[in-house]
Amino acid sequence: MKLYLDDVRTPPEGWILVSTIEIMTFLVATEDVTHISLDHDLGNTDPDNTGYDFMLWLEREVFLGSYDNYPFPVVTFHTDNPVGRANMKRSLDKIYSMLKSK
Repeated sequence: MKLYLDDVRTPPEGWILVSTIEIMTFLVATEDVTHISLDHDLGNTDPDNTGYDFMLWLEREVFLGSYDNYPFPVVTFHTDNPVGRANMKRSLDKIYSMLKSK
């Protein structure tokens, strides 16, 4: 399953549009997700959360061992927010570091 977190864009063919962090975390926790693409700003559908908030959740899940026995999905960013992209990238770098050390 390929998940595309965004509040305004249409996902590429074959991707599932997700508009809130609540739904995103649920799907990642319960489904076989192979790819994740993230927008940072979700003002139209989830104004209290961002793609960075999702990355912090994902970082915590990796730290707690949720991916010890499962393949980690490919994560990309399609946001236009440069600061948000940098924050999400830093979080992803921490995740990769944790996964390598296990």
